Amino acid sequence: MKHKYIIIFLHLLISQLTSAAITFNYKNHLSGLSGESVYCFFKDSRGIMWIGSNQGVSAYNGDSFHNFDIINPTPLSIVKSIAEMPDGTMLVGSYSGLYYVDKKHNRCRQICPEIKDVSSICIIGSKALIGSSQGIWIYEKDQATQSLLIENNVISKSNAINDMVYDGKNSIWVVTNDNLVHLQWPQLKMTKYPISKSLLTGSTNTISLAGNKVFIGTQNSGIIQFNPQDRSLSHYNPDIKCNVISDLNSNLKNLLYVSTDGNGAYVIDVNQNKIIESFNQNNEHSYITNNSVYTFWFDEQLKIFWIGFFLDGFCHNYPENRIFDTYKFKDFDSRGLSVRSFIIRNDERVIGTRNGLYFISEGRHIVKYFSPEEINANIITSIQFFSGKYVIATYDGGLLQLDPITLQISNVSESKELQVGRFSRIVTSPDQKTLFAPCDLGIYLFDEDFNIKRCYTSKNSELPDAYLNDMVFDKQGKGWIGTMSKLALYDPTTGTIISHDFPKNYFNNYPELNLNLCENGDLFAFSRDKVFLTKPDLSEYKTIELYERLNVGEIFFITESPDNKYWVGTDRGLFLFDHDFNKFRQFYETDGLPSLKFNKNEYQWSGDTLWIANTRGLVYITPDFFKRVSTKKNSQLTLNKVLINGLPVGAEYYQLNENKRINISWNFISDNIMMMPLELNYGRPYGRYYEWALDNSAYLPIADGEFISLSHLSLGKHTLKIRIAGLQETETSYIIGVYPNTVFYLETFIVILILITWYLLARLRKKKAVLKSALNRKHQLELKIMERNTIQRMKDEETLKKKNEEEARIQSMYHKAKLNNDEYEALYKKVKTYVQREKAYTNSELHLSDIAHAIGCPTAHLSQMFNIYTQQNFFDFINTYRIEEFKRCVKDKSYNQYTITAISEMCGFKRSTFFSVFKKFENCTPTEYLQKNNLERKKKSDNT
Repeated sequence: MKHKYIIIFLHLLISQLTSAAITFNYKNHLSGLSGESVYCFFKDSRGIMWIGSNQGVSAYNGDSFHNFDIINPTPLSIVKSIAEMPDGTMLVGSYSGLYYVDKKHNRCRQICPEIKDVSSICIIGSKALIGSSQGIWIYEKDQATQSLLIENNVISKSNAINDMVYDGKNSIWVVTNDNLVHLQWPQLKMTKYPISKSLLTGSTNTISLAGNKVFIGTQNSGIIQFNPQDRSLSHYNPDIKCNVISDLNSNLKNLLYVSTDGNGAYVIDVNQNKIIESFNQNNEHSYITNNSVYTFWFDEQLKIFWIGFFLDGFCHNYPENRIFDTYKFKDFDSRGLSVRSFIIRNDERVIGTRNGLYFISEGRHIVKYFSPEEINANIITSIQFFSGKYVIATYDGGLLQLDPITLQISNVSESKELQVGRFSRIVTSPDQKTLFAPCDLGIYLFDEDFNIKRCYTSKNSELPDAYLNDMVFDKQGKGWIGTMSKLALYDPTTGTIISHDFPKNYFNNYPELNLNLCENGDLFAFSRDKVFLTKPDLSEYKTIELYERLNVGEIFFITESPDNKYWVGTDRGLFLFDHDFNKFRQFYETDGLPSLKFNKNEYQWSGDTLWIANTRGLVYITPDFFKRVSTKKNSQLTLNKVLINGLPVGAEYYQLNENKRINISWNFISDNIMMMPLELNYGRPYGRYYEWALDNSAYLPIADGEFISLSHLSLGKHTLKIRIAGLQETETSYIIGVYPNTVFYLETFIVILILITWYLLARLRKKKAVLKSALNRKHQLELKIMERNTIQRMKDEETLKKKNEEEARIQSMYHKAKLNNDEYEALYKKVKTYVQREKAYTNSELHLSDIAHAIGCPTAHLSQMFNIYTQQNFFDFINTYRIEEFKRCVKDKSYNQYTITAISEMCGFKRSTFFSVFKKFENCTPTEYLQKNNLERKKKSDNT
């Protein structure tokens, strides 16, 4: 018995260690990182991580790197600090000086070359404080001024700043080799606290604030603590077992994040003076591959640890937004167990795994494990409570029963067949008086005394001769049986099983059907590639396109929640659909699922709590957790990759800049553009679903790693919206501009040139033909003028007659094409109404054809109206409105800040024509007009 309990304890302990261990994602120069050693981390306002290494800086989005090198030999290229200015400029501090990230040209460019050996950067408003070997510099708008030296002697080594930290209010703490300095902002009042040699041998390295105290990391003296209240310096050593402190960071509250060069990283609660987490090669819970940690930072928003190593790149854990949890009770934790089946009944849980059975009674404080040797079976396929016992179906050990009082397990029947049969699913009849046990031998029916009432086989019924994998009773009492070959039905009134007489085109011949019952009595039936929803009387059914829509490999179950939504378990996680299967929300490992694999139809609703058998634990979601499903998710999206005509576009154009715009060219057809969405949560790279829509069209789903492909876009601006599936609050918009390219203009010019040439050549050929014909007629007339004088006269008269008729016909056609005065007047009013209402005149590129297209009339009619009716050309007509708009604006005080040229461009004028047009209409220049009307303007360079 002792050995048995030791085995149980070790099994639970291993399960807990496995489930609790932190999983890290490792990245190094082989993954695309710019260097081998990592010295600092920084997360910018867009959610992009910046990693400072020994070769420069890398932007990392959780999937790929974008590198900006510093072209200097090591150690001059080592990046010690990264910061972001309010305008989005990324500042980089290295041993060789101060740099900014030139995103357009993919490099770091040096600024303020007078600054040497930058150790730290603090951003305060629009200014940056730069710690260097020459003291502290204040940087603003591409200029730096040295404002503070620690020692008056300019060449003193005590002016070298090792690190700085800003408290976010009005204090900056600075550490040099032998001093701790408090700098008040913005007065720049300095107070020095010398560090005695008894505390420090060697030099300081880093500084941080936590729990109202200052902590200094040293090269070989551990951590020194400064208490501002009594202004005392002392050793601080909560047993980190390493004196080489490479970096310190904090949450500015109570947690200190310590990097050591030799013994990993630590999280210390300074209020309790206690290590609450450690990361090193000796810790199974948080094992890391390298104990030489150069920097250690924690992302409070995503709950991610970032650890930078010497020569090994960096690693980070995956985030978790725990909506789901795994069942635990006392020392038992199901996380890590491959749960094959289970049942929840009052305070009892019976959990079947692929390696034995667990019985838990929370009320009696019992956790009992039954090993495969004890139950003579490994895999528990189904569990039901029947007639006071838990009936256990196994895949390889027959049918068992567990007495919850005595905790004794025995065979249900003395029949040897039932002790070795492969049982799939056991169910009870709606009246709870009969147990149905499908297996490879048929379906056994047991009464309440566990006597066999009947056995259905393929020989004595229409039960298909195939493995029975599922069975469920509908609300009418009819039993639905899914087999490996087709569907069968159990009729309780006749006690028969039928597999024929289904409606035409019904899904009964689909193999491997699994079945789920809806709240309204309808049933879901799903196979490996199809999902059907049917009425229990077979009167109608429909196909639900879940496989096609979600692009999943397998569906494990479908169940309806109390609020009439559908949970769908797949190999890409859990999906929560609305009642119409229209909108959905996806859940995967980040949400607390231990695995994306479930077991077929092993779920149970216990009140409002949903329980699910997962291959890594018994998962549940309570009503309180369920509320978090609908809460807003703070997540940022970006485009991971963009291809235009198959060629990659640099990330600086769509990911690293604030301007979310991508331009593509148009040459009779637009370029093809492909974009891959990415959630900036640095989670596991598999399983996420997104939705996208173009120009307010319906949203379409797309899986993680797939491209959105757009082609044949029309000219102009298009809006692409992407979001995490079902989460409107994560929506991000990108503008895709489609514009004609140079080739288009060149090709258009060539086409026009060809058409003009063809037209001129055609006219020339026609003239030559006419001339040749005339000469031929003249020659014939001269030869026969005498004898055919009369005939020729008749011909001339006939020719003249035809000519007159032709001219009359042409005149008639022209008369029909012209508009009358009423039509001109109506057209004129329509044009004025459109121009005034839409302020079309403010478009400097407005043409006659644009107006004609807008009001829906031929351009020729519009041209006639201007030339004949108004006796005014189109541009004079439009310029009249522009002049009046200009005169209105200059009288409006809200436009006082704008120049004459700026206002004229707002009114639709082009700079090159405005002054001449104004003088033509007003007989004076704009400046003269302003003076005449006593209107003052902002003085700028305007040519009047």
